[in-house]
Amino acid sequence: MNGHEKRKLKKMEEIKNAAWVLCNQYGIQKISMDEISSKANVSKATVYKYFDSKEALIDEIIADFYDKAIHETKKLMDSDGDFLEKLNKIMMTKIASFSMMNGDFLEALFSVNISLAFVRYNERLREMMFEFFNQGKVQGYIDSHIDNEALYLYSEIFSAGLKKIFEDGGIQANDQAQMAQLVHLYFHGLVEK
Repeated sequence: MNGHEKRKLKKMEEIKNAAWVLCNQYGIQKISMDEISSKANVSKATVYKYFDSKEALIDEIIADFYDKAIHETKKLMDSDGDFLEKLNKIMMTKIASFSMMNGDFLEALFSVNISLAFVRYNERLREMMFEFFNQGKVQGYIDSHIDNEALYLYSEIFSAGLKKIFEDGGIQANDQAQMAQLVHLYFHGLVEK
């Protein structure tokens, strides 16, 4: 990569970072390309040189968010260690990412209509979760008779509940004791054996 390409990528990252901060602070609908260019310390023409529209820029920052989430989740899943430890870390990472976003932007990120990036993210996440469930089965944490489709649906229901409780302030991102209890309930339910 030559110097021109490096400067171009750096400038695009600065623009995307500025857009991310503004979207998170004010919401997607309430920001303009003028505000983005000002925050990125570039001209509006420079923003349009790299991004055809605000929507294209937003799609790209959302795609970047999902790519990073997939990468981090995969890294945790592939790490050494016990299945439950990895699951707890994955859930804590997810909750910590929620804490970095305001409600409007968080809602937009998880809106099915926002972009194709959401669809690709969900497809890839589903594949990764199936691999992860298989790890749990091998390590004896998950009943091998339960198929991965049912496990995925169960996980989606649990995640939706976590997201809602987090948005309502019922869970703090750094409350590891509460998360450990939720992970225990996730696997063992309410009935003590």
